[in-house]
Amino acid sequence: MRVYSLLVLWALAANAQPAADKSKIIYRWDVQKSGVNDDLLSVCFVNRQIGYASGKRNTILKTTDGGNTWSRLFEAKESPDIHSVMFASPTDGWALGSALLHTNDGGESWQPAVPLPGARGFGGGTLTGAAREQLHVHNMGAGVFRSDDGGRTWKLLGEPPSNAYTTVFFADAQHGWVGGDYSLYALTADGGATWKAPPLPSKVSVRKIQFVSPQVGWLLPSQGHQGGPLGSTDGGLTWTSEYAGIEPYRPLEDMQFLNAQTGFLLAEENRSSVVLATMNGGKSWKTIGAVEKYSRALSFPEVDEGWVVGPKGYIVHYHKVVLNK
Repeated sequence: MRVYSLLVLWALAANAQPAADKSKIIYRWDVQKSGVNDDLLSVCFVNRQIGYASGKRNTILKTTDGGNTWSRLFEAKESPDIHSVMFASPTDGWALGSALLHTNDGGESWQPAVPLPGARGFGGGTLTGAAREQLHVHNMGAGVFRSDDGGRTWKLLGEPPSNAYTTVFFADAQHGWVGGDYSLYALTADGGATWKAPPLPSKVSVRKIQFVSPQVGWLLPSQGHQGGPLGSTDGGLTWTSEYAGIEPYRPLEDMQFLNAQTGFLLAEENRSSVVLATMNGGKSWKTIGAVEKYSRALSFPEVDEGWVVGPKGYIVHYHKVVLNK
């Protein structure tokens, strides 16, 4: 009897058809409760769960659950504003306001960086792994410095041909780029020992530079763009405008590339801001969502998950949702 029962079960299993998968995948933007009403200026997610945001009134926020809950790390003050927050890992990060702060315990404690030699304050900065490359405040000095010890000491990498740069990016220890208003732009391929200043194709103010390799990178104009960012495949010697459909008088607020093909762009439109994505290195762009107007920054740790921050504590989350019919 037992053998017969097993044969029946095998026969039923052999004739059974797999159930049709009726699920549907969509991508959605969901507003998250930040718990603050301060304008947010920067956001950085190191993975899908751990992220940081910063903004006005001494604001630094942290989440460890993908933004479902946010906690404030500093007491609110009328000043200073925290203009940017950057993390190289879940624990190692930097915050730039009136001072430059470093943490190695995920924001539980912060230590001020020592001043740059001969400088008054800190300008734009970037991270290459755990190292921090740092500019003077624009018009206050031409040096580019690096710290490998959390801002306790600084090494002068070299002096580009202007003292008015506002943004810096290094792809590795040797290849770096600086930019600023009025088409100020220069690059180094020897760790800052020498600098070149190739002309840009149009008069732009450089908001941000990012390279995914020593050769392939993008430049985000804050003004003077031709509808999108500029792209380079020769290490920044020459640049080509990449049209994303943004009106030239509309600000480009932020961009991030995950690799040579995949990138995201935040721009202001008429009644909102929009997020666009490219999957072919900037040759074409597609709008993936409208977000709060005057949003200021985005962070995508993965191609299918990202965050945008903006005015009055605004945080919105882009993610995949599986719907069952």
